[in-house]
Amino acid sequence: MTGQQRAPIALEAPPAETPQAARPRGRRRWILLGVLAALLALFVLYCVHENLTLELSRYTLSSPKLTQEVKIVHLSDLHKSEFGEGNARLLEMVRGESPDLIVFTGDLVDRRATDASVAESLMRDLTAIAPVCYVQGNHEAHSALYPALRQAMLDAGVHVLENECVELTLNGQAFTIGGTEEMNSYIETIQENLAALSDAPAENYHLLLAHFPDRLTGNSQSKYRYCDYDIDLVLSGHMHGGQIRIPFTNQGLFSPSTGFFPQYTGGLYEANGVQMVLSRGLGNSIFPIRINDRPEVVSITLTPES
Repeated sequence: MTGQQRAPIALEAPPAETPQAARPRGRRRWILLGVLAALLALFVLYCVHENLTLELSRYTLSSPKLTQEVKIVHLSDLHKSEFGEGNARLLEMVRGESPDLIVFTGDLVDRRATDASVAESLMRDLTAIAPVCYVQGNHEAHSALYPALRQAMLDAGVHVLENECVELTLNGQAFTIGGTEEMNSYIETIQENLAALSDAPAENYHLLLAHFPDRLTGNSQSKYRYCDYDIDLVLSGHMHGGQIRIPFTNQGLFSPSTGFFPQYTGGLYEANGVQMVLSRGLGNSIFPIRINDRPEVVSITLTPES
């Protein structure tokens, strides 16, 4: 039996697109690219603004040990940043606070830096404003520039605290200020320094400068915790505010040392009656930008307890 032969089906080509029809689609594509380019430019401008605009954060804390106010300006983590020629904008903001003491809690230079002249100049200029105390961060511990930088700070009159304490009188108030150097020190040395600060005269205000804030409460493997000592206030840095701060929260997104959503990123914390003010810092290191996390100058006013 022979099958019926089917007639071939003719396929019609789609109608050719007229130039008039193609023109709107091409125009929409260019508009979309223009919008994306504008958004990218705005984001770049925002990032530049966030990384170069200093923010002043003020805290007021009280203590029964004080009879007069004492103001402390806290700086940290400059790395390779500069705010105006010779850090003029940074120095102007610090001068505007009229501090009794200036502290710097580490990472004054970046470990990859090849020139420390900006850092040396800044510390020298700060000593013309108020007494300056400094502790080392993890970047100085790995920097070939640090020995010369350390000597320049000592020559300028900076109190470089290397697991030791210094007693200062600030606006008539007695302070014992301890500084930890945790990168190249034996655990016992750090513990002895914390004990010395804790055992300082009880009427003195006990202030600890420490680069690493997670030691406030530590973890199950910690050999020491700041909150286990008789310390009135800890000033710390290192965390860079978490680099990207989540809006409407006091939470940063990431820290290279502790991972995502670190416990401490910036602000005021307390454990066992020991308070800690954590600076978000001034500069960047591995991650080159800050988002919703401006470089920070911290100003702390210590007042008599009413």
